[in-house]
Amino acid sequence: MKLLLDSHIVVAVIHNQLVRYGNVLAQHVQAPENAKFVSAASLWELAIKHRLSKLELQVPIENVPSFLSSLGFELLNIDHHHAIEE
Repeated sequence: MKLLLDSHIVVAVIHNQLVRYGNVLAQHVQAPENAKFVSAASLWELAIKHRLSKLELQVPIENVPSFLSSLGFELLNIDHHHAIEE
């Protein structure tokens, strides 16, 4: 299964609180056979909220990409083609 995780789920992963979104979701995200993706847009959102002091993270913001990669999450780049694609 392919999973595109939004920023709320990424924060839950960072804080080890996936079960607050339900056991089924936690099982899917933790299943090694599932491909997990995080968009650069979600990381951008986390960074903005962190800089505005609206979000505290248990991992330094600059380490979030490598932290997610170490858990097997693939980081997706975005470019202008994505912004205008229909």
